[in-house]
Amino acid sequence: MAELEIHEIRSNDISAIFFINETMASEKWQSGLEDTESLLCGEHPGVYIGELNGKPIATVCFSKYGNAYSHFGFYLVDKKYRGMGYGMKIFSTVFKDINSSQNISAYSVPNMVEKYEIHGFRAQWLCLQHKLDMPKTLEILKAIPSNQNGLTSTKNTNNVHQETLLRYDTAVFGYQRHSFLIKLLHAKGSHVKVAVNSDGAITGYAVARVAYRQQEGYILGPLFADSVEAAKVLLAALFEEMLSHGLSSSSPTAIINCPCSTGRNSNSMRLMEQLEGKNTGHHLVYITTKGVPLGLFDKWFGIASPGIG
Repeated sequence: MAELEIHEIRSNDISAIFFINETMASEKWQSGLEDTESLLCGEHPGVYIGELNGKPIATVCFSKYGNAYSHFGFYLVDKKYRGMGYGMKIFSTVFKDINSSQNISAYSVPNMVEKYEIHGFRAQWLCLQHKLDMPKTLEILKAIPSNQNGLTSTKNTNNVHQETLLRYDTAVFGYQRHSFLIKLLHAKGSHVKVAVNSDGAITGYAVARVAYRQQEGYILGPLFADSVEAAKVLLAALFEEMLSHGLSSSSPTAIINCPCSTGRNSNSMRLMEQLEGKNTGHHLVYITTKGVPLGLFDKWFGIASPGIG
């Protein structure tokens, strides 16, 4: 077996970024147009590439958030090089350098959970993917009686103090990820809405990013909100803006990955049912090595994506 050269990449490593994006697309991972670039803007992105004779053939990502938490985002090997040990080589090389005291999270396909248990992972809850038809969803939202009575309104990011929004994300996500989030909010073709209450305090925010494969529409997330009503207000404002100002994608649909936990946020599934979201059948299991991480999971209506957390 030829020697696999493994190294961490940076935001200027164009060939590695292209390999990651194209491999995700070939595996039908729905990702945003600039998700990899956003990830690489993080404080400790932890994106590694394995190369044979200078050619990228494998990648793995362990993004670090402070000293206590990391997210195992993706683990991909070019189809032509599978079954040769290269995948295990890059995974084990990177995994052994992870601080064992950290809590590590990941999203796994159900049939791989048992294999990850060997490395100390344990299942926490399901994450279910839904597809929303934006015109239909907006019609439903407008027809739903609201009990907000004007208590929640929305703003664009340029009308919200950036530090306040970043602090809100840190509180809900559980860990600081400022540089990553700033890039994600301003990614090409992205739309963002922020919910505020009558006192001007932030009660949620939603991001819709153009999918890497534009025929897939948009990737919706994060969708963080203090209540299901705030989530509805955000989606209504977001979709109305997108549909009225023109779409950057060829498809008026949005894919959202929703945590599904009766003990954490069962409202996310109720919201999808109310909005008649189509279950795509793409189910993942949220797994961790040291129990449930920090985070206000009752406010998680949609994650950014399984690959970037």
